[in-house]
Amino acid sequence: MPELPEVETVRLTLAQWLIHRTIVNVECFYSPMMKPSIAQFNKLTLKAKLTAISRRGKHLIFELNNDFVILSHLRMEGKYFLITEKETLPKYSIAVFHLDDGHKLVYADTRKFGTLQLINKKNLLTQSPLTKLGIEPRDLNNQSSIKDQIRNRKKGIKSILLDQSIIAGIGNIYADEILFRSRIHPETPGYLLKDEALTVLLQEAKQVIEEAVKAGGTTIRTYRSPSGIDGLFQHHLLAYGREGLPCSRCNIPLVKIQSHGRGTTFCRHCQHQSSLPWIVGLTGEIASGKSTLLQLASVQGIQTISSDEIVKSLYRKKSIQLKLVKLFGKQAINNHQVNSAFLLTHIAANQDQLLKLESWLHPLVLNTIHRIISKTSHRIVMVEMPLLFKAGFDLVCNDIIGIDITPIKQKERVFKRNPLSAALLLKLNETNTFKANTNKINFMIHNDGSLEKFEHACHQVLNTIIADQSNRIM
Repeated sequence: MPELPEVETVRLTLAQWLIHRTIVNVECFYSPMMKPSIAQFNKLTLKAKLTAISRRGKHLIFELNNDFVILSHLRMEGKYFLITEKETLPKYSIAVFHLDDGHKLVYADTRKFGTLQLINKKNLLTQSPLTKLGIEPRDLNNQSSIKDQIRNRKKGIKSILLDQSIIAGIGNIYADEILFRSRIHPETPGYLLKDEALTVLLQEAKQVIEEAVKAGGTTIRTYRSPSGIDGLFQHHLLAYGREGLPCSRCNIPLVKIQSHGRGTTFCRHCQHQSSLPWIVGLTGEIASGKSTLLQLASVQGIQTISSDEIVKSLYRKKSIQLKLVKLFGKQAINNHQVNSAFLLTHIAANQDQLLKLESWLHPLVLNTIHRIISKTSHRIVMVEMPLLFKAGFDLVCNDIIGIDITPIKQKERVFKRNPLSAALLLKLNETNTFKANTNKINFMIHNDGSLEKFEHACHQVLNTIIADQSNRIM
């Protein structure tokens, strides 16, 4: 979707082509987009000269030498083309303005979401849609009124930036860039942002938009400027479209989530949601040493959450047991307790059954974890989760610790711990996606030596995380 910088690029390009041109005829192939009507357009623009092209937010304003202006919104896929009378109309052409010099200004729109509206000049700034628009990014100079509007909202800051009634012209691409530069988590509620954070946010909003305008906008997917010139700002994007690529600050892969219905790319480490504690994910394969690290973290004052313990507590609930019976049969429960041996045998031998269990159980575990986190008063919370990546919990972690163990040592520990079910546990362990996601781990501890060596490595990582939190401005 073209945003303010792209619309500004279109405006500048069209101005070079159209100023002093006269409209001699108007055609429209999709009447709902032209208001008040095609007939009115032809009647009121016939022989009208284009005197200027301005912009407000994402709206283009074609000023005529009579009492009217043409207000154009490109929406998702709108594009303008200038062609000669002999040239074939571009695909998805919606409206054609025939000009006195033999050219045609063509508006094309794949999705037909755009609008062309004829408005009396005296009503332009007193009627919708322009009356609903907020301040232009170029005018953002640490204004207290804008800060107050943001602070009065409970929505996430990403959603607030997209609200055209507050700041006009910012869309999904630039909202991601602004928040990345400001180091603000996209889902941080507006009312929680302190004055210093809001100052930085407004400064970055103005700076990002100004840089993008100078670079000619950003070419994303199907959008192109009317002259065919690609925007150069796409080469400077630090967040949008870079999911999985390393953060330019901390080198941790950027993640993408759905925030208020919009795809949102950010750094889980650099952009901390200040309303939540610092969330540390702890993961690794079976018998790698996660419980040992969890205990050490607890001693150092970090709140710890074990997903294994949560599963055990869930399995004690009658409603959960009834669901297990429904999914896997009566053998899933024995003497009012979950038959762990049966479940293990069942899911280790059948991948479909394993997926069925995980798709039902993971959301329950995650909901419990989120509920605990929302009520905690601790600054740091460590969540142990063997299937952290499978469950998608990595998206909400600020740091991720991984523990790697040698196959030989792992096998020894599993057989020592559970000799009767060791083979099945190791087989089930093969479905863990830990090794496929090591690039997302920013603290890797290798458990390949003595317990003393392993605990020393654990303490080093814990001290680094605690120190980082002490120095971080919330």
